[in-house]
Amino acid sequence: MLQGIIKRIFKKTKEKTKVVDALIRTYIDKGWLDEAEEAIELGASRDAIDLLIRAYIQKGGWWLYRARGLIKRLKASKGVIDFLVKTYLDNDRLSEAIEAVKEFGASQEIINSLTGAHISIGRLYEAIEAAKLGASKKVVEFLVKICIQRKQVFLAKKAARLIGRSLTIQEIRELL
Repeated sequence: MLQGIIKRIFKKTKEKTKVVDALIRTYIDKGWLDEAEEAIELGASRDAIDLLIRAYIQKGGWWLYRARGLIKRLKASKGVIDFLVKTYLDNDRLSEAIEAVKEFGASQEIINSLTGAHISIGRLYEAIEAAKLGASKKVVEFLVKICIQRKQVFLAKKAARLIGRSLTIQEIRELL
């Protein structure tokens, strides 16, 4: 009802976005996320959209799928995407974190964290897959070193290729 009134009163004015944003914030504060999502269609700002997506992410559980749907449909900011991936990382949902980075991208800092999370639990193949998404050279060098320590020849070679190099003679000796 309120949304219908807003549509009629504010046809295409600058004030409309401010009113819609205020409505969305009120809905979010009250925990009425479905209504907030409906209000977005009235002409919300990027900040209000990001606020709603963050609210979905903070609720966790199946709300994360709703957040992903909004990110896909409304093109959320990089900060919100990083927040989603970090939430997955904080909850040890590493494969979902990789899926989100593949689908939406993420900052190098987040990709480094994702790669490090896989290294820390010994999932070196998955760490390489995460590193492929844009990890820093320093993180990949560390990954090469860990692969060598664990005598994983194939993975060490694969990780080294990510930064455009092959294994050194010293690294090969360490593998033997």
